[in-house]
Amino acid sequence: MGYRVEVRGRPDEDGLIHRIGELDTWIKLDLIIRYNAQGTWQLLVKDKTPQAKLLEKGGGIAVWMDGRDDEPIFSGQIEQFQKYWTVEQHTGRGSVYVGGKCDNKLPYQYLAFPGVKNWGTDAMAVYPANEQWKDRDRDARPIGEEAGQALWVEMDLAFGARGLPGRKAPGVTLLPPPAANQPGVPPKIGAKVAGTVRYDNLGTLAEKWTKEGGIGYRFLWHPDDKKIKLTTFVPQDKTNSVRFSPELGNLREYVATLTAPRVTRAIVAAQGEGKDRFIRQYPETGYGPDGLTDDEREWGLISEQFIDRRDIPLKTDAAGKPVLNKPKDGGFTLPPGAKDEAEALKIYQDAMKTAADAVLKESEKNGNFQIYPIETPQCRFGIDYFIGDKVSVDIEGEIYEDIVREVNITVEDGGRSETVVPKIGEQGTGEPLNLYKHVSDMREKLRKLEARM
Repeated sequence: MGYRVEVRGRPDEDGLIHRIGELDTWIKLDLIIRYNAQGTWQLLVKDKTPQAKLLEKGGGIAVWMDGRDDEPIFSGQIEQFQKYWTVEQHTGRGSVYVGGKCDNKLPYQYLAFPGVKNWGTDAMAVYPANEQWKDRDRDARPIGEEAGQALWVEMDLAFGARGLPGRKAPGVTLLPPPAANQPGVPPKIGAKVAGTVRYDNLGTLAEKWTKEGGIGYRFLWHPDDKKIKLTTFVPQDKTNSVRFSPELGNLREYVATLTAPRVTRAIVAAQGEGKDRFIRQYPETGYGPDGLTDDEREWGLISEQFIDRRDIPLKTDAAGKPVLNKPKDGGFTLPPGAKDEAEALKIYQDAMKTAADAVLKESEKNGNFQIYPIETPQCRFGIDYFIGDKVSVDIEGEIYEDIVREVNITVEDGGRSETVVPKIGEQGTGEPLNLYKHVSDMREKLRKLEARM
């Protein structure tokens, strides 16, 4: 699969971003394309060549793939230059690394200001940072609309047509194509999202809203239109047509890990002194005749953890039941949401359970895949699947389905040598899914197969 790199300039006075040339003598290209997040790029070129001089501050690149001619697979702005020279390689004039982030970085550069004028109308606009005090009606601005519309509105207020003069992003358009929606109408796709905004990073909000709304978004430079455009979309389900499996020859390696729970019982202590201190063990139910939970019995271990919550005003009465621990001076205040002491008692008991649940959840038994697919003529990134598509993994008959969330591409020798590594699901994100049942079932199938053999 061939790749080519085009160079774009700065936005001109009309907000247009022109194509200024193409690089065909570059040495190495590294791309990380991410779903609903900012990817990165790095290009190694010979320094002080006519083509290297095309790469300037404020400009950027677009990467095209053979067989995908409708639009680039990646575009991004130049953010870094790094001179590189050695006595063995890159001698003479040396080389230069040029790199940056993809155009999805745009929302990460802005905050969602809470203070607005003309609230709830098409003329709504944010006040400048120094004038946020003028919105006397709200300290945090509520959100309650489809994920696609929430994204469009906040980006439009921040750096789109309704953005402040000093905040607008030149060369960027948020309008959806007329064929998909009427011009100027935000794309109402995805489930509804709710909450408030108050100086939140817009990129972080976009990650949250797209996850809750089940949609994707992407900023990409279109050379024909000379604009960076926002696209919102619903991920395509390609689980039947795109499958990774050792038997299909498109899975180089996989690692399946099962991990025992680190904590099986949380002992939470509220207020009270000595024997009056209110203490409860969680989980409160689910113990068998042998006094063990299913997880403890499966792994043959018990692991307790003490949680000190002296901020919860409960103590134990003479019958061993929880009661409110009121100050002797009578200065007790009901917690938010409580109308009387009975409701306050329930709120504080729920707070103890929540504290325990958080520890038990973080420390529960865990199973995860590490999957290393490879490119084959029958299963190619950019042709058969792309970022955001839902695909499947088949290992010993155990099927796992998830979204392609990241693809790492390394291209060398001017596009004639490449490595493409997709990441499926939450692999590599720092928040791996707990696939305990998938991995456990796969392990059991392998055990039965070995027994038959």
